[in-house]
Amino acid sequence: MKKIILTMILVFLITISLVHLHRNKNEYNISISGVLYVVNKKSSDISVFDLQQGKMITTIPVKIEPHEITILRNPNIVIVTNSGDKKAPGEQITIINCKKHKIESTITLQGVLRPHGIAVIPQTREVAIVNDINSEVLIFNTDSKKIEKKFSTTQKTSHLVVCHPTKKIVFTSNMGSNTVSAINSSTGEIIKTIDCQSNTEGIDINPKGNELWVTNAESNTIQVIETTNFKIIKTISSGKRPLRLKFSNDGKYCFVTNTEGGTISIFDSTKKTSIATIKLPGNRNIIDKLLNHTPKPVGIAMHPNGKYVFIANSNANKIEIIDIKKKKVVSRINVGEIPDGMIVI
Repeated sequence: MKKIILTMILVFLITISLVHLHRNKNEYNISISGVLYVVNKKSSDISVFDLQQGKMITTIPVKIEPHEITILRNPNIVIVTNSGDKKAPGEQITIINCKKHKIESTITLQGVLRPHGIAVIPQTREVAIVNDINSEVLIFNTDSKKIEKKFSTTQKTSHLVVCHPTKKIVFTSNMGSNTVSAINSSTGEIIKTIDCQSNTEGIDINPKGNELWVTNAESNTIQVIETTNFKIIKTISSGKRPLRLKFSNDGKYCFVTNTEGGTISIFDSTKKTSIATIKLPGNRNIIDKLLNHTPKPVGIAMHPNGKYVFIANSNANKIEIIDIKKKKVVSRINVGEIPDGMIVI
C-alpha cells in the first residue's frame, strides 16, 4: 500500500513539474517588426516585448493596477490608464517614453476615479479617457498634461471609448445602461444615445468611420451601428460572452474575443457574417486545459503590417498571435498576470 501511495505522489509531482515547465516555456517562434506593449492588471506592470528578436526588453512596474493603453505618434509615447480595482480605485494615468521604455510621468486626475477606456483623438495631441465611476469623458492634452474638458455621458458605467477617424465624435460603451453614447468631442453635446442589448462593452469603429460595432457580453451578440444616423442596422450572434472587438487594418474583418467560450470569432465586415472561429490553446480536452489553462481572451491589438492579431489570454498570462491569412494561432508570448490592453509600435 505504501508503494502505491508513494508512486501516486511521485506521478503527481512529476505531472505538476511537467505542467509548470510547459506553461512557462518560450513559445514565440516567429520574427516580425515592432515592439509589443502589454498591460498586465494583476501584476500591475507593463511587458515590453521585442517582436523581431523574440525577447522581453523590460517589465515596467506601475503603482496602480493598469487596464487600457493607447499610443500617440511622433514622438511615440504610450499612455496607460491606472484604473485600480473596486477596493482600491485608481485616479492616474501613466505616460511612457517609447524610445527609452521608461515612465516619463505619472499624472493624478484629481477626483477622477477608475479611468478606464482611452483613445487618441485624430489629428491632435489629445486623448479621450472614460471614467467608469462617474461615467465621464475627459479630454486630456498630452502637451499641457491637463484635462482640458470633461463631459458626462449621462449613462451608467461608461467603460470604453473610440474616436471617429474624421469627425469630432467620441463613442463610449455604457455597460450599466446597455447603451452607446455619441458625443461631440469639442462641445460635449450628446449627439445620440443608442439603446443596445445587455452589457454593452467592446467597441470599435471601422477605418472608413461609417460603422461602429459593439459587443453585448450578456446577450452574446454584436450590434452594428451606422454612424450617420446612429441606427442599429444589424445584430449578429457571437460566441459566449464577447468582450472586445477590433477591425483589421483594412477593415475587411472584425475580430471578437469570446471570453467564456475561449474562442475568437472572425466576421466578414461587409457581409456581416461569421467566417471562422478560432479555439485558443486549452480549449480541446482535459489534458489541453491542464497544460495551457482554460483560455479567457480579452484584449485585442493589430500589428501595423496588417498580417497578425494579438490576443490577450488573461487566464493563461499569454499573448496569442493569430496569422490573419491562416486564421490560426501561430505563436505565443509569456507576459505578466492577467494581460488586457495592448499596443504595437
